[in-house]
Amino acid sequence: MAQYRRAAVLALALGLAVPRWAAAQDTTKADETFHAGRELMKDGKFADACPKFEESQRADPASGTLLALAYCQELSGLLASAHANYLAAADLAAKEGQAERQKAAGERAASLSKRVSTLTLLVPAELSQRAGLKVQRDGIELERISYNVAIPLNGGTHAIEVTAPGRERWAGVITLQTEADHKTLQVPVLELESQSFIEMTGPRRGATSNRPPPAEPVSVRRMRQASIGLGLASAVGVGLGVTFGLAAKSRNDASNRDGHCDASGCDAYGAGRREAALDAARVSTWSFIAAGAFGAGALVLYFKAENASSTQLATSLVGGSPRVSLRGSF
Repeated sequence: MAQYRRAAVLALALGLAVPRWAAAQDTTKADETFHAGRELMKDGKFADACPKFEESQRADPASGTLLALAYCQELSGLLASAHANYLAAADLAAKEGQAERQKAAGERAASLSKRVSTLTLLVPAELSQRAGLKVQRDGIELERISYNVAIPLNGGTHAIEVTAPGRERWAGVITLQTEADHKTLQVPVLELESQSFIEMTGPRRGATSNRPPPAEPVSVRRMRQASIGLGLASAVGVGLGVTFGLAAKSRNDASNRDGHCDASGCDAYGAGRREAALDAARVSTWSFIAAGAFGAGALVLYFKAENASSTQLATSLVGGSPRVSLRGSF
């Protein structure tokens, strides 16, 4: 029965629109795209048909085209879009004096309203009253009257972004099922936006100073020396790893030459070469591991010394706002 009802509505949606384009003998862009959409719908290609009806509606608005578009969107699973266009088609048909189309569109809208999914964005009163607040859904800014109200939406994943002057940006995503999925998303009170200030110390541009540069702290100098030592140790480790790696390969190759080792096993010479190759490979592996550890330590000490000698970080409150001061020589 459901298939018969859908077929009847499809015939109504497409049939009622026929007089609009058939009465005009000249072939216009609106007529061509509408006819193309009808043919695509008959073939079940709804994803391709709906854009054709949209294009025809933009070129020459008509209630019959809008009715066909709404039905195409309904079959495509875009229930919120279909519901909105059924209502628009009913209003347009009333203005055109098309009582039959108005009735058909109104009935489809009423039937579809029970299946449309909705999303309610709960915006705190403290936040909604802020000047400059912007709430966007899928890149489109929402009017404030749509806050805290169930809004019909097509099924799928929707992106929410909230911004306000002096506040941190907030973003979230929510997924709705195609039919009768009613969800709520709570928007938090946005946190205060952090502010950073960089204060330069030293003489102003163009000014001269006879003061000697400050002496480097002993702890910083020792960190630099330690980082250099670890860097040299890392280089030695890499050299040992390469040397013993090549030795392991050479000894393994020697065990395989002249039939000392084959599928059945190794003779005394071959076994000795194999064991020597394994010893060299172990030394090579541990050398590379030690080189990596020494290298990591050298980098940590180097950057720690750089930060300690060049910058000082301080935080404070200025006029109730957070302030970060960065002092040092640049």
